[in-house]
Amino acid sequence: MSMSDITMQSDTAEQSVLGSILLDNDSMSKVRAVISAGDFANRDHAAIFTAMRSLIDDGHPADTTTVLDKLGAAGRLDYLEALAQSVPSASNVVRYSEIVREHAVARMVLDGISNPMGRSVAQVIDIASRRLARSTDSGHVRALSYVFADDLPDADEDFDDELVEGVLGKNTMSVLYGASNSGKTFAAIDLGAAVAHGSSWLGRRCTSGLVIYLATEAAASVEMRLKAYQRHHDLRVPGFVIVQSPVNLFDGQADVTAVLALINKIEIERCEKVALIVGDTLARIAAGANENAGEDMTMVLRNADAIRSATGATFLWIHHSGKDAARGMRGWSGVQAAVDTEIECTGDESKCLHTLEITKQRDLPGKGSRLTFRLQPITLGRNHWGTPRASCVIEAVAPESDHARAILRANDNTHAEQVVREGFALLVAQGITPSDKPNSSDYLPRQLLDKGIAKGHDRDALRGAMGRLMTAGIFARGVVGTYPNRHVREGLVLAEGCAK
Repeated sequence: MSMSDITMQSDTAEQSVLGSILLDNDSMSKVRAVISAGDFANRDHAAIFTAMRSLIDDGHPADTTTVLDKLGAAGRLDYLEALAQSVPSASNVVRYSEIVREHAVARMVLDGISNPMGRSVAQVIDIASRRLARSTDSGHVRALSYVFADDLPDADEDFDDELVEGVLGKNTMSVLYGASNSGKTFAAIDLGAAVAHGSSWLGRRCTSGLVIYLATEAAASVEMRLKAYQRHHDLRVPGFVIVQSPVNLFDGQADVTAVLALINKIEIERCEKVALIVGDTLARIAAGANENAGEDMTMVLRNADAIRSATGATFLWIHHSGKDAARGMRGWSGVQAAVDTEIECTGDESKCLHTLEITKQRDLPGKGSRLTFRLQPITLGRNHWGTPRASCVIEAVAPESDHARAILRANDNTHAEQVVREGFALLVAQGITPSDKPNSSDYLPRQLLDKGIAKGHDRDALRGAMGRLMTAGIFARGVVGTYPNRHVREGLVLAEGCAK
């Protein structure tokens, strides 16, 4: 067989592969399991395949019109229509792909033969045939994907790679970690609900999609928190799936297969793709593994990455801080290197505040960004003694930002603002709840005047100062205690970074 024979036969098989995908976009997954764009001998076919893959990965149909639009000036409608008519169905697409792959291997073997001794063409082909036979006998040769730098487009891109704006990328591996009771699981559940519902999360826009929550650590607790979320927001979140069965990604491949089978089943039932998978927690889903051993954790991460790669979803781990919180996550340092995004969650009990800080961002902007929230209790019922039982939801808190400081600097009456802030601190020190009406700009100034703390100051000036402080996000609503009947008591609290 000559190189021209291989190329001619490959061209026919390549046309059949492309025609099958045009007839049935679902066949792309079968094709990608066998070949990649680099296996196509015809560069035009490789470009068409790449355009189809990009469209399908983005959730768009790959037909003659959309592929032509994707190819731009390089596309030909008549050729695409001919491809679509080149096969009666996509039922043989796997065999077509295998032929393309076999010919790609044959070309690689022929290309790898030098001829320093002036061998005849027949001798060269004979050597190539024996090499091809050896490569076939040894099993499937994996094709490595590649691209030439000068083939990269130079035009501005329309980026569509963010799941949560400035926080999580699509189809990435990420980790959200923190100490126990830092609020990390509440934050992860709220993030997942925002993605499933297609709403914003802590002020960041989200791409909607199904969410699979692997609740291996405490499924009942996750269910309680979702009930609180739905009750508080007065809505249902149908796209949020809580996996109650424990999952182990260290103990072989069985649970990788089980997770993928479940995702496939749910995607078919809901006619929607999974966008986010949450693994809660890394320690429980890696049961039996040594968290400090690279060999063990590499296996766990590889299995999680296989799930991510097969589904195109973002995989978000929930993990714990180490004994020394300043050194980051617990366990093997390679976990931090392996993820695209790392988020640290910390809690300040004195202020009833929790902060998420993006400590690593591989490709997206936003490293160093901080998102602040507080936990809002939501009563879900009572125990058999009649005591209320509750879970929590998160509520965003705006820290004292540069914008907030600008609002304060723009006003001349800074002395009144100082009186309000210092008076607030004095009430707290005396054990007095600063305002049971946290949304009112009048109540705290009245408390300060009634108790003689702001004696001699103009009430309207104090009210104006209070309004500016609330607008700047320095004061906010928060939980300050409980009443004798154990119902939550709310009042004013200082936002993150505003205690000074």
